[in-house]
Amino acid sequence: MKIIKSIVSDKLLVISFLVTLLTFFIGRPQGKDIDWQTIGSLFMLMVVVQTLQFLGIFKYLAFSLTKRVHDTRLLIGVIVLMPFLVPC
Repeated sequence: MKIIKSIVSDKLLVISFLVTLLTFFIGRPQGKDIDWQTIGSLFMLMVVVQTLQFLGIFKYLAFSLTKRVHDTRLLIGVIVLMPFLVPC
């Protein structure tokens, strides 16, 4: 019962479910419309992120970053610029 209340109280979930039902009436989805390579890539990305979170790497990175940067403005700047400066 508690799970049902939490699902019903989540407005974004209810709206997305209703929009999904609406799209079923507008057009039928087909198997060829689904890009399985993209779904597989997103799944593997979620597995990697969850593994890194389980290992505590994100906490370590956050702790080390906040230890080195003491100003909030500089911290925000480092977080925003990090994807451009860190090599892949």
